Amino acid sequence: MVNFKAAHQALVEWGEKNPDRPFLHQPVDGRVDTYSWSQCVDLSSRLAAAFVDLGLDRDDKIALLSKNCAEWFLTDLAIAMAGMISVPIYPTAGRETISYVIGHSEAKAIVIGKLDNPQVAADAVPAGVRTIAMPYESIDCDYDWPSLLESHEPLQERNNPDPDDVMTILYTSGSTGQPKGVVLTYGAYHYASIAALNSAKADSDDRALSYLPLAHITERTCTAGPAIYSGGQCFFVESLETFQRDLHNARVTTFISVPRLWVQFQSAVHEKIPPKKLALMLKIPFLGKAVAKTIRKKLGFSHAH
Repeated sequence: MVNFKAAHQALVEWGEKNPDRPFLHQPVDGRVDTYSWSQCVDLSSRLAAAFVDLGLDRDDKIALLSKNCAEWFLTDLAIAMAGMISVPIYPTAGRETISYVIGHSEAKAIVIGKLDNPQVAADAVPAGVRTIAMPYESIDCDYDWPSLLESHEPLQERNNPDPDDVMTILYTSGSTGQPKGVVLTYGAYHYASIAALNSAKADSDDRALSYLPLAHITERTCTAGPAIYSGGQCFFVESLETFQRDLHNARVTTFISVPRLWVQFQSAVHEKIPPKKLALMLKIPFLGKAVAKTIRKKLGFSHAH
């Protein structure tokens, strides 16, 4: 594959080129924690070393159960750095689904992060599977993220995968029966991410918001991948209640969504301006442009291209 590079290799390259440039922005309790590219390389490399030290081997599966957050990105990259395979699970999954995915994938460990109901995870994780807690309110785990990072030096011999090596296994949500795992190689992830990046004409000046489930291929290759490969910035949402605030703060230049959210945006606009009146206003020269600009600003898309 021409110009192939794994996502974690792209991370390392950006860490060397633009070490102090911001990459990830995580809102926590109203503040925003920002991680530079070099910090992300350091944190991911330390976590990768911790996985190895825990006795996990190359190609072992590590499940990842959390809402979108900076730690999700970093954990996923750390798993790849260590030559292991990530198995994301939807944060809304029930006990049976979580238990099934862990068992079916033969995951040896699970990293647990932001969840609305952590107790579901506590009831679902099978005995013998090592548990690691991200720095959020969670269940009692065998290990915690901060301690593992502090007690390990960055992994020096990072995984150098071939395009055909397995990077991750993405499971369906289980809404139509037992979840089904889809194997994704490093080459497939690179191809899809670069295709999305080129389609959006994204570059290092772009800013994206990651809020759709990272357990789904769309968010993984249309938001996470392009952000990593382009050297841009990625923002996250603290909670559903702060979504609008976090979207405005991100000043996104690229934004992907699902029909349901676009309908909600449309409904919010129509509450202020009835549909027929809005359609008429948008057709009027000069006024239409001013109205459209105001709507984009109110929604948080002033900088979107």
